[in-house]
Amino acid sequence: MLARAPLRMTRTPLLRAMSLSLIIAALVAIAGCAAAKPKNATDYFQNAESMFRGGAYGIAIENYREMIDQYPFGEQTEEAELRIAHAHYLNDSYIEAIAAFTDFQRRHPTSPFLPFVGYELGMSYKQQMGTIDRDQSAARSADVYFSAVIAQYPDSPYAELAREEQIACRDSLAEHELYVARYYAQKGNFPALENRALEVVGRYPQSNSADQALYALGKLYEESDDRRRAALAYAALLQDHPFSARVPEAQTALQHLEISEADVGPAARQALLTAAGYSARRNESGATVEVPGVLKDDRPFAAPTTGIGYPPPAPAGSGGPSGARPAPRSGSGSFGPSGD
Repeated sequence: MLARAPLRMTRTPLLRAMSLSLIIAALVAIAGCAAAKPKNATDYFQNAESMFRGGAYGIAIENYREMIDQYPFGEQTEEAELRIAHAHYLNDSYIEAIAAFTDFQRRHPTSPFLPFVGYELGMSYKQQMGTIDRDQSAARSADVYFSAVIAQYPDSPYAELAREEQIACRDSLAEHELYVARYYAQKGNFPALENRALEVVGRYPQSNSADQALYALGKLYEESDDRRRAALAYAALLQDHPFSARVPEAQTALQHLEISEADVGPAARQALLTAAGYSARRNESGATVEVPGVLKDDRPFAAPTTGIGYPPPAPAGSGGPSGARPAPRSGSGSFGPSGD
């Protein structure tokens, strides 16, 4: 009787692939079981920090929240809440950042991180600013928060950063007022033009649009035979904006009016606003501005005098500690009462 040859099992490529997949799955399962779970709040925080510094902001937020859930009264809970808000901002989730920073203010009214929180709230609104022909709510909100940081924490490095960022906000707000004034000029609504131009001169005197507003007022008053106010507007342009492209025209206009800058006096802008019926009040930063039809408000701005920033700020003008990008804005052109 012939002996049977032993059966030989041959592995097909499919079988080999399936075996390899099972081995890999088993190794992954073993590694997962062996992975050490965070033992304490510090471990949780360090894991989240690693994700945060690596730019994985969504995962970092989840880890910070898990740490807070496990250790709601831990020493690092406050900082974790702040990191969550900051991660939202760095992830361009500005609505979520505003909600988180505002909640942090409510939970920690005496936190040393409040200068940073106020600054980041301003930046969260600033990043949502649109062009000058759009609604300016974001720019106004940013301006308010920057003003609060400047007034409440003048010794904080974030106060200087807020001043730098506030310039762009107020330029946008002023350009918007001038944009609307130009529309009224084209429609022949000169009282509305005057109100908008005076708003720029009174509220945003250092903006890039203030010289254009003064020139428009000068032309408006000149065409209305109001020589005194026209001279005040042109003189204010020369005094406050000596490098403006409108300077030669303002000088020529004064010569035509036969009124010299010396005849007007050294405070032409203030004299113009007074002549226009403006009254002074304090704005959000505590600085005096002239606003039409509002009585003077001398209430003090009660606030702490020092603050501790977080994290260390970048040099002024560099976009702040978060690498903030400037919002796009369109420029304003020149115009007069006739829309030229």
